[in-house]
Amino acid sequence: MWRRAELPWAGGLCEDRSMATGRRHLAGDEALIHSTRRHWTTVIDEFLALIVIAAVAAVVVWLLPPGEEWARWTRYLVIALAVVAAVVLWLVPLLGWWTNLYILSDRRLMNRHGLLTQHGRDIPLSRVNDVSYSMSLGDRMLGRGTLTVRSAAEQEGMELHDIPRVRWLQGEIYRAVEDAERREAGPGQAEQQDGGSPPDPGRSP
Repeated sequence: MWRRAELPWAGGLCEDRSMATGRRHLAGDEALIHSTRRHWTTVIDEFLALIVIAAVAAVVVWLLPPGEEWARWTRYLVIALAVVAAVVLWLVPLLGWWTNLYILSDRRLMNRHGLLTQHGRDIPLSRVNDVSYSMSLGDRMLGRGTLTVRSAAEQEGMELHDIPRVRWLQGEIYRAVEDAERREAGPGQAEQQDGGSPPDPGRSP
C-alpha cells in the first residue's frame, strides 16, 4: 500500500491542503500517492501587484485634501478602483492557481483545473511509457521544474509546469507505473518478473 513519504519542507500547509483536496477527486478504490499545485513562486507577481495597488491607493487617498466634498467622493472612487484592480490582478489569478491540481493515484495521473467551470484530464498509469523533466538554472534554484508524461495512446502527453520537487515526483510516477503493471500482470507473472520462473510442482527437488 502506498504511503505518503516523509518529505522536506515543500509548501507546508499548502501541500497538506492540496493532499486533502486531491482525495476528493479519487474513486472509492483508489489510493492517493501525491497531490500538488504549481510552485508558490508562480503567484509572486500577483502579490507584488497587490502591494503596488494598495500603496498607490493609499498615497492618492492621503494626498486628497480633507474636508472637501469632491475629495470625499474621489476617495471612495479610488478605493473602489483599488478593490476592482485587486480582484482582477490578485484574487482571480490566485484562485486559478489554487484550483489547478496535479494528482497522482495508484491508478492514474490527473489534472484538475478551473475556477467556475472545472476541467480535467487523466492518463492511466498502465499507458504511461515515458516520464521526463526539465529544469532551467532558475528552476533549480527555486526547486521546481516541468514534468512531461507521455502515454502510449497520446502523442502529446501531459505537461506539468512549475512542479515542486520535480525529480522526486518523476520517481514516484515510475514506481506507481511499475506497481500498476504488477497488479495487471497478476501474482504469477509478477513472481516470474521478480525471481524467474516458478518451480514445477510436479518435479521433485
